[in-house]
Amino acid sequence: MILAIDTATRWLGLALIDPGKGQVRHTAGWESARTQTIECSAAIEAALVQQGVTPADLEGIAVAIGPGSYTGLRIGLGVAKGLALVHQTAILPVPTLDILAAPLPASDRPLILTVEAGRKRIIAAEYRWSTDEKRWRLHRPADILTWDDLIKSLTQNSLVAGEISPAAREQLENHPLTDPLPPPFCIRRPEMLAHLGWQMLLRGETADPATIAPNYLRKPEGS
Repeated sequence: MILAIDTATRWLGLALIDPGKGQVRHTAGWESARTQTIECSAAIEAALVQQGVTPADLEGIAVAIGPGSYTGLRIGLGVAKGLALVHQTAILPVPTLDILAAPLPASDRPLILTVEAGRKRIIAAEYRWSTDEKRWRLHRPADILTWDDLIKSLTQNSLVAGEISPAAREQLENHPLTDPLPPPFCIRRPEMLAHLGWQMLLRGETADPATIAPNYLRKPEGS
């Protein structure tokens, strides 16, 4: 059984999958702007009880490792590390934007993926489709910028997905080089995070719970 925890932004996601049976046992996602600390642990406990699973039954814990918000990443990784250390469970760190990219269909156009960074800024990275691997691969590393900065940086028509405000969506729809995907394609799905974690576990790509740290992209101000 794989538990997935995504608190990288104000959109919180949890999932339980049973890879051996090919089942998604539980999945949930909701907006949790200021109460992630309270909601995350309670939601995990409720999901495990509902499915008749104990923390000791978990083979791995997949967690969104960033980039994302400082507070959100710290909360999610803290919960994951606590469970992993107590129960000697493998911890599986997955880049936040890889979760979003994984289920999206192939395209010969660049794919720009975004998450909110606060103060009207976004975190954005460019992915390209690998025909050899049949998956999206990171092409241009994530950076913190504004929507205007992002659009000015583009040199060819690009797909855009992720956390897109209504105002930003209108801006993207009216620009010749940006094609925002519909909202259902802009959600980070926790069951996909669990699946990516399972693939990492099969490859032996686990992290040390005692030393793993989030990818904040930049140090928080004042640190």
